[in-house]
Amino acid sequence: MNFNYSYEKKKFEQEWAKLEKEYGQAGMSDKDIQEMKNFDYDCFKLNRNTVLHTYDLQFCNDFDDNGNDDFGNIDLSKVEYITVKEQEKVETHSRFWWIEELDSNELIQKVKTLSYQELDLLDLHIFSDLTLKEISKLRGIPYRTIKRKFEKIKKLLK
Repeated sequence: MNFNYSYEKKKFEQEWAKLEKEYGQAGMSDKDIQEMKNFDYDCFKLNRNTVLHTYDLQFCNDFDDNGNDDFGNIDLSKVEYITVKEQEKVETHSRFWWIEELDSNELIQKVKTLSYQELDLLDLHIFSDLTLKEISKLRGIPYRTIKRKFEKIKKLLK
């Protein structure tokens, strides 16, 4: 599935420009309006994630009248196409793609304050599933320094 972020974000902003006027005229406070907008933006991001990570695999839904699947008719070129497309997407993502996919705007802002080195350590620990000792050896940084950095990151993200 495709998601044109620029187009969808523009539509979101246009819709919210209208809603802000309506809500303001109805007597809502600016704080309440902003909370609603933040909630809708979180929903927007979740929808984007769903669209980006959902694939239509209709070629696997070939069932006969008795409900039996007929996998003999699968066009393998489609499977290869899906694999290639997925690889292309991964290559175009930044290494820290996961930051924008976090559920909370507050958490996203906190994570964005981390240095590149801190993001690298967090990424290695969470996504590469490396222990602090393994990260220490990999990066050539003393274990105690790594541990201290993670304590700082934990404290910041609480």
